Amino acid sequence: MSEFDWVEARANCTVATVFKKLSEDVQNDLSRYEQLCPGQTQSRKFENCEKGFYVEFTHQHRVVFEHDDTEIKIGRWANVGGKHTPLTVLTVKLDDDGECILVDSDGDSWKPWQVRRKALEETLFG
Repeated sequence: MSEFDWVEARANCTVATVFKKLSEDVQNDLSRYEQLCPGQTQSRKFENCEKGFYVEFTHQHRVVFEHDDTEIKIGRWANVGGKHTPLTVLTVKLDDDGECILVDSDGDSWKPWQVRRKALEETLFG
């Protein structure tokens, strides 16, 4: 068995790479929800925007995913005065198991599915 190539793993563990995968996975989560919960789906739209993408659940509510070179920002936007409520700010790092993970400002580690759940669960499942 060959030794783990941590240099390649770290080179591939970037905000841009993780964000692209996050975008694809959110779209898959929404499709899966619609398959499992037919008739319970609200009007929703996945839309790319300048700094990332958002999922619009109603004209009054969006979950927004944005990124720059160093971090990923996730928040909720409500069309009541244009209020944007941050949920979390994340950076990426390679953990001791060689997995690319997300880390919040408190130093807590998150796997990508946990981040998606945190952002979408309340709106999808109430």
